[in-house]
Amino acid sequence: EVRSRHGPIMNEGRLQSLAGAVAEDVGGGCVPREDSVVLGGVNMHFPEMIFGDDVLSLRHEASGLTVEFTAEGAMTCWARLQAAAAAGDGSTAASVVDVVKVPQAQQYMWSRADSRSEAGAPSAAAAGADVATTRQEYDWCYVTDYALSLRRREATVAGEGAHQPQQQEQQEQGQEEQQAVEEERVEGMGVEEGRERPVGATALPRPPFEVCAESAINWDLLRTRDAPILFYDEMTLYQDDLHDHGEVTAELKVRVMPTCWFVLMRVFMRVDHVTVKLRDTRVFHQFGTSFVAVDVSWREASHAELAPSLPPHPQDTALLRDANQLSRLLPVVNEGKGVPQHARLPLDVGSGATP
Repeated sequence: EVRSRHGPIMNEGRLQSLAGAVAEDVGGGCVPREDSVVLGGVNMHFPEMIFGDDVLSLRHEASGLTVEFTAEGAMTCWARLQAAAAAGDGSTAASVVDVVKVPQAQQYMWSRADSRSEAGAPSAAAAGADVATTRQEYDWCYVTDYALSLRRREATVAGEGAHQPQQQEQQEQGQEEQQAVEEERVEGMGVEEGRERPVGATALPRPPFEVCAESAINWDLLRTRDAPILFYDEMTLYQDDLHDHGEVTAELKVRVMPTCWFVLMRVFMRVDHVTVKLRDTRVFHQFGTSFVAVDVSWREASHAELAPSLPPHPQDTALLRDANQLSRLLPVVNEGKGVPQHARLPLDVGSGATP
C-alpha cells in the first residue's frame, strides 16, 4: 500500500508542535521555542519553509512495517546531529556536522572584536579568542543524515495482560467484543522515532539496518523500459535560501511498478562561493523479497575544488544550481563521513511474502 499526501507550509502552531517533538526526541536539555529549538544555549532555527503535511508512506502488509518519509523525521535527525556535535564525543554523527562559514562571517568576527576593544574590553587578539570560544554555532544549512522513518503495526489478542486496562476502557465506551488492539510503534535507526524515541544520530550503521558490501538494489529491474509506472509522485520536505547565501532543499521522488517500488530522497545544499553538498538516499523494495535496500551517496566539494569545472563567466550559475549535473562532478565522501553506502532493512517475513 502506497500513500502520498501533500499540504501547505507549516504555520506557527505547527512549528511549535514540531519544536516540541524534536526537543523531546533529542533530550539533553533541548528546549522548544516558537520556530526553533535551543540546545546548549544555541538557538537553532528551523528552515524557512517546512512542508510538514507532505508525507510518503509505503506499507508492507505481511510484516506490518511502514516506511515513511516526513519533514519531522528530517528535522529530528538534523537536531540529533547538532546534539552529537555539541557533545564532542568523536562519534560518526559528530563528524558529519559541518558549520559552513560565508566570507562575511570573518568580517563580522573581526568587527565584533574591534568593537569590544573600543569599549574597553580585552585586546583584539584576546577578544577574538573569546569570540571563538563563545560564539553559537550550528549547521544552519540543514544537511541531515535522515534516511527514513519506520512504523510497525502490532496486533495483540484481547485479554493479554499488558493491554487489559486499555481493552476494559474500550469496552466501557461501548465497543463490543474487540478481537485485537493495533498499536503504531516507531523503531529506531538514526531516523525519526515516535513514542520510544531511542537516540541515534546516524542512519545506516545502526540496527535494524544491515550494512552490505554491495548495493542490494536491483538496477536491472529499475531500468526495464517495458514495465509500466503505476504510480509516480514528488514532494518537498523543506527548503531555505540560507539568508540569500545559497539554497538547501530536501525533496523526494517515488515510483511504483508492478514488481517493485523506488524512492530517491535528495538533500541539495549550495552556499555561494563556499561549498556544495549533495546527499542522495535511494530506497528500493522488490515485491516478494524480505528486505528493503538502502543506498546512500554523500558528495561534496568546495567552490575552489569545483572551479576548474565551472563556466568561465562568474555570473553563469546554472551549473551550480543543477543537482543532476553536479552529481557527476562532486566526489563521494561517505568514507570520510563514516557513512556506509549500502545497507538492507529486514522485513522479518518469509521470502514469499508480498506487500
